[in-house]
Amino acid sequence: MRRIKIIALSALFVFAAMNVNAQKIHAILCGATNVSDIGKGCEASLTLMENALTYVGAQTGMEVEFTFLKGNDFEKSKIASTIQKTRPGSNDVVFFYSTSHGFNYNNNPSKFTFIGAHPNKIEMTRSEFTEFGMSLEHDVYRPLMTKDARLVITMSEACNTVVDIPAPSRYNAMNINIQKRLKELFLEAKGSAISTSSRVDQRSWTDPKDGGIYTNMFIEAMNDVISSKGKANWDNVFKKTESMTMAYAEKENLRGGQRPDTDTYFHDTPIKVKEDDKEEEDREGHDYVAPKIKVIKEEDNN
Repeated sequence: MRRIKIIALSALFVFAAMNVNAQKIHAILCGATNVSDIGKGCEASLTLMENALTYVGAQTGMEVEFTFLKGNDFEKSKIASTIQKTRPGSNDVVFFYSTSHGFNYNNNPSKFTFIGAHPNKIEMTRSEFTEFGMSLEHDVYRPLMTKDARLVITMSEACNTVVDIPAPSRYNAMNINIQKRLKELFLEAKGSAISTSSRVDQRSWTDPKDGGIYTNMFIEAMNDVISSKGKANWDNVFKKTESMTMAYAEKENLRGGQRPDTDTYFHDTPIKVKEDDKEEEDREGHDYVAPKIKVIKEEDNN
C-alpha cells in the first residue's frame, strides 16, 4: 500500500489564525482493537483518523473534541450512549468513524454495513447479531442527524458481507489555497454524508501495520481535494475515496475487490475539482486480512 504520509498532511494543514466563533468538531472514533484477527489494523486506522482530524483542527482553528471507544469500550451500548449524549452546536461538525468487523442481513435493510459492536467477538449466534449489531444508517447516522449540527460525517470501515439471517423487525497536496480548501469542507459545507467501506456482500481489507485501505484512501482523497485549484466539496472527496479504494483493491488482487458506498446530501451544487495526473508509485506488499464474522449455533441450555 502506498502509505498515507501523515507528515505530508502536517505540511498541508498549516495553522490558520482566524475567528471561527468557537465552532467545534465532535469526533467519535470507534474501533475493535481487541479482536484477535484485525485488532492491530483497527488500531492503526484509528491513529490515522485521529492524526488527520487533529491537523484539520490546527488548520481551521476549530476545537476537536475526541471521544474514543476502543478496546473494551467498543461495545454497542457505549456507542449508542455516546451518540445520545453528543450535543453539538448548530454550527458544529459531528464526525463519526468506526473500524471493526461488519456484516449485513440477507434482506438488506440498508446498503450500509452493520457494525459488529463487541470488543472481541469474531463469531456470533443469531441472537448475538441482534444484540451487538449496529446499523451504520439506522443506529448511527439517523440519530446523529437529529442533533441539528451544521455538518454530519458518518463513516465505517467494516466488511459488508451478508449473513444468512433476516434483519430484526425494527430495521425494516500543498499549495497556497490549502487553507481555503479546508475551510470549504469543514467551515462552509452544510449537509451530511454517510459512507461504508464496502458494498453489500463485500469484505473490507486492513493491514496490521498501516490500517485499512478505505481509511488510507479517504485521507489521500482529502489530500488531493485540498491541494486542488478548484473548490473543495465532500462529494468529490468520497468519489475519489471510492475510485481509489477500488483501484487499490484490484491492484492488490484482493478477493472480491472492495468498493465503498456513500450517500451525500449537500445544499450547494458541487463544483468539479480537476484531478492532477499522477504516476503510480511502487507500493510495498502487505498481509491484508478481511475475515468474515461467523454465525454459530445457539447454545442449548436445557
